[in-house]
Amino acid sequence: MAAPLQNISGLISTIDWNETIDALMSIERAYVNSLQERIDANNTKLTAWGSFTARLLTLQNYAAVLNRSSTFQATKATSSDESILTATVTGIPQTGTYPLKVYQLAQTHQIISQGYSDTDTTIVGTGTITIEVGKGFVDRETPLEWLNGQKGVKRGSIKITDRSGASAVIDLTGALTVQDVIEAINNASGISVTAEIDYDAGYNVGDAIKLTDTSGGSGNFKVEEVNGGSTAADLGILADVASSVIHGEDINDI
Repeated sequence: MAAPLQNISGLISTIDWNETIDALMSIERAYVNSLQERIDANNTKLTAWGSFTARLLTLQNYAAVLNRSSTFQATKATSSDESILTATVTGIPQTGTYPLKVYQLAQTHQIISQGYSDTDTTIVGTGTITIEVGKGFVDRETPLEWLNGQKGVKRGSIKITDRSGASAVIDLTGALTVQDVIEAINNASGISVTAEIDYDAGYNVGDAIKLTDTSGGSGNFKVEEVNGGSTAADLGILADVASSVIHGEDINDI
């Protein structure tokens, strides 16, 4: 039996069928390639539109953040030494630098009475206990935050000018008690002024600070605020008088 015809090109047919078939296949491949190129181009466009949509959404989110007033009111608190003090922000605080000074560390304190064998027979002790209704006198150890109906004193500096014209700026930012204020004034150099609790009759006895000029001058005796503060007013000694004594205002009100 004769073998099947493997190649029909040649002299007998006078047609190069291999070349013809390759040409036809090339035409078909060209169409397929054209379709693939169009698919690739469309995929590229889809990718570009997807990227554009993502960036547009990102822009929209940023615009929404910028549209909120809280974005421009946000603040951050930092500490110069976070090993000692850390700070956080709540609400919308006023911006600025806030110095912090530690004047006294907390200490443990405990008082224990002696034991008693009963609750209604043994005498606890002798003496007098006085209870005042209303208010007591200002004491040298009275904390400044107890003054002015518990509103306290805004710490700052004050300027005192005695009757000779000499003046001194006294820093009270570290004052904790009335005693601290009195000592700071009495230790001020350059002026002749003494401070004490006012016990003079007819004035705010026991409830105010009294300043006395000992310079012997004839000018006005003045106590002024420094840098727009309110320390002198809070201490009740803001004054400008033509006498040698300033009787402070009542700072022990409730």
